[in-house]
Amino acid sequence: MLKAVLEAIKRLVGLAKDTQETKESLKLLQAKLEFHADTLTRVIFELKHLTDHVEHEREKTVLQIENAFLRNERALLVEEKTDQSRLTKLEEQVAALTQEVEMLKNRMDSIR
Repeated sequence: MLKAVLEAIKRLVGLAKDTQETKESLKLLQAKLEFHADTLTRVIFELKHLTDHVEHEREKTVLQIENAFLRNERALLVEEKTDQSRLTKLEEQVAALTQEVEMLKNRMDSIR
């Protein structure tokens, strides 16, 4: 009978030890979970920030293109030269606009 009581005490001590180890493991897992949750929150914030930045850059580029066209349109309306010189000026402006559009396209591609 004493042997049975000692055996029961050994089992209880073993169960207490297992319970303590399980509690420690749970604390460790909770700490890891909190760390990963914080990391995920930071990643989500950065992703939102980058998305907003890209959208802002895209809007800025569209406005730059519109401004370039408006500048050149205004220059065409003001200019009162002969047809040939106007044609030459138009060709120069088209070339300049084409170059500016290509530059802006490259800038947009580099942002993406």
